[in-house]
Amino acid sequence: MGSLSALFSRRLVGVALAMTLIGATAGVASAVVVSDPGPFVGCLASKTVTGGTPTTKGQIYNVAKGTAPLAPCVKGDAQVSFSNAAGPAGADGKNGTDGTNGTDGTPGSPRTVVWHFATGFCTLFVCIDRTNTTFPTGTKLTAISAQVDSIGATDCSSVLAQVFLATGSETLALGGFQLPASVPVSLGLFTVTTSATTSLQFTIGCNAVAAPPQATGTIVLQVEDPPAVID
Repeated sequence: MGSLSALFSRRLVGVALAMTLIGATAGVASAVVVSDPGPFVGCLASKTVTGGTPTTKGQIYNVAKGTAPLAPCVKGDAQVSFSNAAGPAGADGKNGTDGTNGTDGTPGSPRTVVWHFATGFCTLFVCIDRTNTTFPTGTKLTAISAQVDSIGATDCSSVLAQVFLATGSETLALGGFQLPASVPVSLGLFTVTTSATTSLQFTIGCNAVAAPPQATGTIVLQVEDPPAVID
């Protein structure tokens, strides 16, 4: 009976010790481990060993922080190193495709404008054309070249061609010539600064009581915008 009591007591002690170890192990497993960048060095097992110090193929053992393992590696096993530190930056990626071109900017100043005029509307005395473009007040217009390129059929013996601002009566360019004329016929050059928003106008008329002719031509202008006003 005494032997049974002693055996039972030893089993209770063994169970209590096992419960204590399980609790301690659980406490270690749930502990917070602070990340360490290393580097670390260890040995990589190349085969499974069951005798002596047991190792499993692929297992890393004798790990230590620094430049050497905790103990020399077994003959035939490789010494390896690793760390948690950030690696070097990778190579730059390929450039993306080009984007679409932006819209064209506004023309600079001064700029060159070519006006190909062609009369269409006629009164009893003149045939007229004017620019679709209007020029704001303070715009400087300089004619680089001006000419009549063609003259339609007419009973006139001579004609008078003029260029002027649509808002004024001042003649900027004037050309009178006998018909039939050898075209192109040059008109006078001019420089003018607009005093109001206006367009350019071309007229051609007959020197006698007769239907005026239609005409086409080309005027090349250098346009200098008015200076910007800053408040």
